[in-house]
Amino acid sequence: MRTFIFSIAFGLICNFAQADLIGLDDKASPQTESVMTQLEAARLALASSNLEDCRTKLQEIAESQPDLPHPEIILSNWLLEGGYPDKARQLMEQLSVDAPTRMDVHLWYAKLAVSEGRLFDAASHLQLIQHQQPLETWSKAYRRSFLARVQKLRAQVAAMRGEWNSASTILNALIEEGFDDADVRLSLARALFAQKEWTGAEKQLRMAADLASKRVIPELILAELHDGIGNYREAEQWFRESLKRNDDSEVLESKTHRATGAYAAWLLRNNRPDDTLRTIENLSGAKADPAFRMLRAFALQMNGDYESSTVILADLSQSDPGNILIANRLALSLVESEDEGKRGRALQIAEANTKLAPKSVNVACSLAWVQFRLGDLSAASRTAASVLKAGGHLERDSAFFLAQILNALGRSEQAAKLISLAAKGTGEFYNLRRLKKRNTPEGTS
Repeated sequence: MRTFIFSIAFGLICNFAQADLIGLDDKASPQTESVMTQLEAARLALASSNLEDCRTKLQEIAESQPDLPHPEIILSNWLLEGGYPDKARQLMEQLSVDAPTRMDVHLWYAKLAVSEGRLFDAASHLQLIQHQQPLETWSKAYRRSFLARVQKLRAQVAAMRGEWNSASTILNALIEEGFDDADVRLSLARALFAQKEWTGAEKQLRMAADLASKRVIPELILAELHDGIGNYREAEQWFRESLKRNDDSEVLESKTHRATGAYAAWLLRNNRPDDTLRTIENLSGAKADPAFRMLRAFALQMNGDYESSTVILADLSQSDPGNILIANRLALSLVESEDEGKRGRALQIAEANTKLAPKSVNVACSLAWVQFRLGDLSAASRTAASVLKAGGHLERDSAFFLAQILNALGRSEQAAKLISLAAKGTGEFYNLRRLKKRNTPEGTS
C-alpha cells in the first residue's frame, strides 16, 4: 500500500467514540476496555504526527477485533476530524482500490457524500452495498448493526431529496426489525410531518421522548417544525406547551431552559421584544447565563433601550471578544448614546468588525450607519456605495440603514426600494419602531 509522509500539526482530535462514521460507538461492537485503550493509543500516535505508528497499532487491533471498520477507515475519519480531508481521501482512494468490495468502504464514501450534499453519489454507494456481502469475520450482531446503519443513511438521503414516503418506509422497517431508538423515531416523525401526518408525527415524537427523555421535548420539536413551514400560530401554541413540563426534577430545569430559550429566540425573530423579555424574566439562572443575557440585550435594543442593552453587551463582548454578532450590536447601541466617548467607541468597534469580516455586507452596513449617526455623511456614503457595488443578501436592518443614507443623499427612489425590502422582509428587524414612526431621512440626533 502507498505510504503517505506528511506532518500533522494536530491539536487534540475529536473523541473517536463520538464518530458515527466509523461505528466505534455501535453497541453491537464489543468494546472491551483493552480495545478502547489500544484505540486511544493509536489516536495519540496520530496526534503526535506518527502516521505509521498509528497505522500499525490499528492493524494490530483489527487482527484481534474483527468487529470494527477497516483500520484505514478509522484513520481516515480521524484525519477528517483533524481537518485534513485531502489526506483522508487519499487513504480511502487507495483502500477502494485494494478492497473494492468492502461494504464499510462504500458506507464511508456515502456518508462523506451526504455531508457534502452530493446525494446522487451517496445513493450510488449505498446501492453498491446492496450487491456486496458482509465480511465473514464480522459477527452476526455486527453485520446486523452495520446493515441498520446503511438503512438509516438511505432514509436520510431520501429525506434530503424530499422523498418522504420512501424515508418513512425505510424507518418503519428498521423499527420492525428491532432498531427502535430515539433517532429513528425522530427521523420518522419529521418524515410524517413533511407528509402532513400531524398526529402520526406527534406520536413518534412522544415515543422518541420515552426512549430519550433527557434530550427530546416533543412540543418544542413540533413548534420548530410548524415554524419551518410558516404555521406560526401552531408554532407558538406548541412553544407554550413546551414550557408546561411535568418531568422529574433531575431533567426539568434543563428542559425548561431549553424550551424557554427556544421560545424567547422565536419571539425575538418575530419582533416581539416585550414578550421576549417577559418570557425570560423569571427563569432561574437566566440573568447569569450568557445566552439568555444576549437575548435580553437584543430585546432591549429592539425596544430602543440602548443604554440598558449597552451595559449587557459590553460585558458579553469583554467575555467573548471574538464574537462579531455581539460586537456589532454593541456598536449599534453605543452610537445612540449622548456620550461622545461612547459614540466614538462605536465607530472603533464597527471599523474593527469590518476587518474581521471583510466580506460581510451587513457588517459593512452597520459601519455605514454608525458613520451616518455620527454625522459623517461623506464616509457613510462611501461605505454604502461599496456595499451596493458588492451586492449580497441584506438583512432588514441593513436595508433600512442604506435607505436612510440614500435618502439623505437625495436618492429617494433607490431608498424607497430598500425601505420596501426592510418592511416586507422576514426575521428580526431592530429598527421596526423607527420605520413605523417615520420614513424621512434620519441624521444625527
